[in-house]
Amino acid sequence: MGVMSNLIAGLMVNRFGGRAVVGGALALLVVLFAILPALATCYRTAIAAVVLYGMIGFSVTTPQTHQLVNTEPANAALVVALGGAVLYLSIALSGVLGGVAIDMLGQVNFVYVAAAVMVVVVLLSELAYRLGRV
Repeated sequence: MGVMSNLIAGLMVNRFGGRAVVGGALALLVVLFAILPALATCYRTAIAAVVLYGMIGFSVTTPQTHQLVNTEPANAALVVALGGAVLYLSIALSGVLGGVAIDMLGQVNFVYVAAAVMVVVVLLSELAYRLGRV
């Protein structure tokens, strides 16, 4: 699933650019998280949501790498390595922070907070673009 998502995302980056693909993926994740409690009431829709989450989540890595290389083409190897390090650090922290957030907020409210955080991420990404950072 991840390889297919990366391949499709790469093709979309070539056609639409990294910013559009990342923004679109994040927007889809916001919608998915907002409706996740409703989808979780049925086994089939819950499985479909997990598959969609995986496909959308994996589709972000390729355009992010594309944007990093475009930001610093002379230091492409360095920014890709740093981007990978940040990605793995984020993955490592996500379980801990997610567990704490679920304990504090409950399972249902957690997805709404996660969707709100993703909205902030979209806005920060757009701000970085407008400031000429990406």
